[in-house]
Amino acid sequence: MELGKDGFSQKERRQQTIIGVIASVLAVVLVAVIAFVIYRANHPTVVSEGSEYAQLQKVSDKPKNANVSGGFVASKSADPKKVPTVSVFFDPMCPSCGMVDRALSPTLTKLYNAGQANIELHPLAFLDRSSSDQYSTRAASSFAYVGEHDPEHLLAYMSALYDEKFQPSETNYQPVSDAKIAQQAIAAGVDSAVASQSVKGQYKDWVAKVTAYTISRKELQRSSQGTFATPTILINGHYWAMNDALIGDLPHDFVADIGLPDAAVGSKTVMPSIGSDGKPVE
Repeated sequence: MELGKDGFSQKERRQQTIIGVIASVLAVVLVAVIAFVIYRANHPTVVSEGSEYAQLQKVSDKPKNANVSGGFVASKSADPKKVPTVSVFFDPMCPSCGMVDRALSPTLTKLYNAGQANIELHPLAFLDRSSSDQYSTRAASSFAYVGEHDPEHLLAYMSALYDEKFQPSETNYQPVSDAKIAQQAIAAGVDSAVASQSVKGQYKDWVAKVTAYTISRKELQRSSQGTFATPTILINGHYWAMNDALIGDLPHDFVADIGLPDAAVGSKTVMPSIGSDGKPVE
């Protein structure tokens, strides 16, 4: 075997050259991968509102009582155009949603029953990551089914899901069976047959598409990071900013913002001043 001045044969030198080339290529690939990861971390994928909306409309099995944006609208007003529409976007597991609902629900219920406000409820499910059994999706799908078959009890059902003795913890989740979800629907006045059928998961796909679309809606992205968060409440399509209001002050603040005296809540003769298209009173 003929050795060169460096003590290596031609074969060994070729092997070293090949190894060096491979190492160089791997180094370049590694740098490229790291650069890509850093870029994606600082440039997240932009969600297209239009594409998410299109996907929602393509869902084959969806509740007919829901509007094209995924909301269930209910009204007892003799003329819905004369009273404001209150839109509530919620995830059944969201702890803040629970606190706000427990404070505000009695007032919303009085307004709704007296025909002083139209109610639009949007069930969402982006907190499945906090449960081990897709609780948010299962509860939201049940809610959608009730919205299709027993809409009269939707507002009460939302409050039942947020009952302090029932709502599961986001940080210490304990599994919730379908039977327990159905029991909450029954406790809200939903027919037992409807409640039992509601937890079969018929609208899971619809809930997923509604959630994706809602999160993509730019007008609903109000957090400091420019992302969607729950609870989100709109009055006639205008964002209702709770800001740093004390939870106990929410009923008074809300009633004042629709132009109604506290004493008139539940009256069938006194209507909010802003009507169906006015902005919240500042």
